[in-house]
Amino acid sequence: MNVLTLDESLLIWTVALESGYIRSSVWVDWAEKQILELDSPPFWLLEVSLANTVEQASILVRKHIKQTHQATWNSIDYNDLYIGFLYLQFERGDLKLAELLMLAGKFADGKNYKIDCSKFFSLFDEIDNSDPIIPSLKERVEELFKPMVKLAKYYRSRLPAIATKGVQFD
Repeated sequence: MNVLTLDESLLIWTVALESGYIRSSVWVDWAEKQILELDSPPFWLLEVSLANTVEQASILVRKHIKQTHQATWNSIDYNDLYIGFLYLQFERGDLKLAELLMLAGKFADGKNYKIDCSKFFSLFDEIDNSDPIIPSLKERVEELFKPMVKLAKYYRSRLPAIATKGVQFD
Protein backbone atom coordinates (compact mmCIF):
# COMPACT_ATOMS: atom_id res chain seq x y z
CA MET A 1 0.00 0.00 0.00
CA ASN A 2 1.39 3.39 -0.99
CA VAL A 3 1.75 6.07 1.64
CA LEU A 4 0.32 9.41 0.60
CA THR A 5 2.52 12.27 -0.55
CA LEU A 6 2.97 15.17 1.86
CA ASP A 7 0.36 17.23 0.00
CA GLU A 8 -2.15 14.37 -0.17
CA SER A 9 -1.60 13.67 3.52
CA LEU A 10 -2.12 17.32 4.23
CA LEU A 11 -5.53 17.26 2.59
CA ILE A 12 -6.63 14.13 4.44
CA TRP A 13 -5.34 15.53 7.74
CA THR A 14 -7.25 18.76 7.12
CA VAL A 15 -10.54 16.98 6.49
CA ALA A 16 -10.03 14.64 9.45
CA LEU A 17 -9.29 17.60 11.71
CA GLU A 18 -12.09 19.84 10.47
CA SER A 19 -14.61 17.02 10.82
CA GLY A 20 -13.47 16.36 14.39
CA TYR A 21 -12.20 12.88 13.57
CA ILE A 22 -8.70 13.49 14.90
CA ARG A 23 -7.45 15.80 17.61
CA SER A 24 -4.97 18.67 17.33
CA SER A 25 -2.32 16.82 19.33
CA VAL A 26 -2.15 14.11 16.66
CA TRP A 27 -1.81 16.79 13.97
CA VAL A 28 1.05 18.47 15.82
CA ASP A 29 2.85 15.13 16.25
CA TRP A 30 2.53 14.50 12.51
CA ALA A 31 3.82 17.98 11.60
CA GLU A 32 6.76 17.65 13.98
CA LYS A 33 7.64 14.25 12.53
CA GLN A 34 7.59 15.71 9.01
CA ILE A 35 9.86 18.57 10.13
CA LEU A 36 12.38 16.15 11.64
CA GLU A 37 12.40 13.90 8.56
CA LEU A 38 12.74 16.63 5.94
CA ASP A 39 16.13 18.17 5.17
CA SER A 40 14.53 21.51 4.54
CA PRO A 41 10.95 21.63 5.88
CA PRO A 42 8.69 24.19 4.25
CA PHE A 43 7.89 27.27 6.30
CA TRP A 44 4.16 26.55 6.28
CA LEU A 45 4.83 23.20 7.99
CA LEU A 46 6.72 24.98 10.77
CA GLU A 47 3.79 27.38 11.14
CA VAL A 48 1.27 24.56 11.24
CA SER A 49 3.23 22.70 13.91
CA LEU A 50 2.87 25.77 16.13
CA ALA A 51 -0.85 26.32 15.50
CA ASN A 52 -2.89 26.33 18.71
CA THR A 53 -6.25 25.44 17.20
CA VAL A 54 -7.72 23.39 14.39
CA GLU A 55 -8.95 26.63 12.83
CA GLN A 56 -5.46 28.14 12.78
CA ALA A 57 -3.95 25.00 11.29
CA SER A 58 -6.70 24.78 8.67
CA ILE A 59 -6.19 28.38 7.57
CA LEU A 60 -2.45 27.83 7.16
CA VAL A 61 -2.90 24.57 5.28
CA ARG A 62 -5.58 25.94 2.98
CA LYS A 63 -3.36 28.96 2.21
CA HIS A 64 -0.49 26.63 1.28
CA ILE A 65 -2.69 24.35 -0.84
CA LYS A 66 -4.27 27.30 -2.65
CA GLN A 67 -0.87 28.78 -3.49
CA THR A 68 0.89 25.64 -4.61
CA HIS A 69 -1.17 22.47 -4.88
CA GLN A 70 -4.76 23.24 -5.80
CA ALA A 71 -4.79 20.20 -8.12
CA THR A 72 -4.19 17.90 -5.14
CA TRP A 73 -7.00 19.59 -3.25
CA ASN A 74 -9.30 19.18 -6.23
CA SER A 75 -8.39 15.50 -6.69
CA ILE A 76 -10.19 14.33 -3.53
CA ASP A 77 -13.83 15.07 -2.72
CA TYR A 78 -13.57 17.07 0.51
CA ASN A 79 -17.32 16.90 1.18
CA ASP A 80 -17.57 13.11 0.81
CA LEU A 81 -14.50 12.65 2.95
CA TYR A 82 -15.85 15.00 5.63
CA ILE A 83 -19.18 13.13 5.83
CA GLY A 84 -17.27 9.83 5.89
CA PHE A 85 -15.13 10.98 8.81
CA LEU A 86 -18.27 12.04 10.67
CA TYR A 87 -19.61 8.52 10.31
CA LEU A 88 -16.32 7.03 11.52
CA GLN A 89 -16.73 9.10 14.68
CA PHE A 90 -20.16 7.55 15.10
CA GLU A 91 -18.72 4.06 14.56
CA ARG A 92 -16.16 4.48 17.31
CA GLY A 93 -18.75 5.90 19.71
CA ASP A 94 -17.77 9.57 19.68
CA LEU A 95 -21.12 10.63 18.19
CA LYS A 96 -24.64 9.40 18.81
CA LEU A 97 -26.78 8.68 15.78
CA ALA A 98 -28.79 11.87 16.29
CA GLU A 99 -25.59 13.94 16.45
CA LEU A 100 -24.25 12.28 13.31
CA LEU A 101 -27.39 12.99 11.33
CA MET A 102 -27.68 16.56 12.59
CA LEU A 103 -24.01 17.35 11.82
CA ALA A 104 -24.22 15.72 8.39
CA GLY A 105 -27.47 17.56 7.62
CA LYS A 106 -26.03 20.93 8.64
CA PHE A 107 -22.87 20.28 6.66
CA ALA A 108 -24.83 19.18 3.58
CA ASP A 109 -27.04 22.25 3.82
CA GLY A 110 -24.13 24.65 4.15
CA LYS A 111 -22.14 23.10 1.30
CA ASN A 112 -24.96 22.50 -1.15
CA TYR A 113 -23.91 18.85 -0.96
CA LYS A 114 -24.87 16.26 -3.58
CA ILE A 115 -27.07 14.55 -0.98
CA ASP A 116 -29.80 16.93 0.03
CA CYS A 117 -29.74 17.88 3.70
CA SER A 118 -33.37 16.78 4.00
CA LYS A 119 -32.28 13.12 3.69
CA PHE A 120 -30.17 13.46 6.84
CA PHE A 121 -32.78 15.53 8.66
CA SER A 122 -35.65 13.16 7.81
CA LEU A 123 -33.67 10.26 9.28
CA PHE A 124 -32.92 12.43 12.31
CA ASP A 125 -36.66 13.05 12.72
CA GLU A 126 -37.26 9.30 12.95
CA ILE A 127 -35.15 8.98 16.09
CA ASP A 128 -37.38 8.86 19.13
CA ASN A 129 -34.54 9.03 21.66
CA SER A 130 -35.13 5.49 22.80
CA ASP A 131 -32.79 2.55 22.69
CA PRO A 132 -32.37 0.39 20.85
CA ILE A 133 -32.48 2.25 17.58
CA ILE A 134 -34.92 0.79 15.10
CA PRO A 135 -32.91 -1.68 12.97
CA SER A 136 -34.38 -0.44 9.69
CA LEU A 137 -33.34 3.12 10.55
CA LYS A 138 -29.78 2.03 11.28
CA GLU A 139 -29.66 0.11 7.98
CA ARG A 140 -30.88 3.14 6.02
CA VAL A 141 -28.30 5.35 7.72
CA GLU A 142 -25.54 2.85 6.90
CA GLU A 143 -26.68 2.71 3.28
CA LEU A 144 -26.80 6.50 2.96
CA PHE A 145 -23.29 6.93 4.37
CA LYS A 146 -21.75 3.85 2.72
CA PRO A 147 -19.87 5.52 -0.19
CA MET A 148 -18.48 8.28 2.01
CA VAL A 149 -17.39 5.82 4.72
CA LYS A 150 -15.62 3.69 2.11
CA LEU A 151 -13.72 6.77 0.92
CA ALA A 152 -12.80 7.84 4.47
CA LYS A 153 -11.59 4.34 5.40
CA TYR A 154 -9.53 4.14 2.22
CA TYR A 155 -7.71 7.40 2.86
CA ARG A 156 -7.41 6.80 6.58
CA SER A 157 -5.63 3.52 5.84
CA ARG A 158 -3.11 5.32 3.63
CA LEU A 159 -2.06 7.91 6.18
CA PRO A 160 1.36 7.48 7.75
CA ALA A 161 1.59 5.38 10.91
CA ILE A 162 1.66 8.47 13.13
CA ALA A 163 -1.94 9.10 12.08
CA THR A 164 -3.00 6.22 14.27
CA LYS A 165 -1.43 7.67 17.40
CA GLY A 166 -4.18 8.38 19.89
CA VAL A 167 -6.90 7.60 17.38
CA GLN A 168 -9.05 4.59 17.96
CA PHE A 169 -9.86 2.83 14.70
CA ASP A 170 -12.34 0.06 13.97
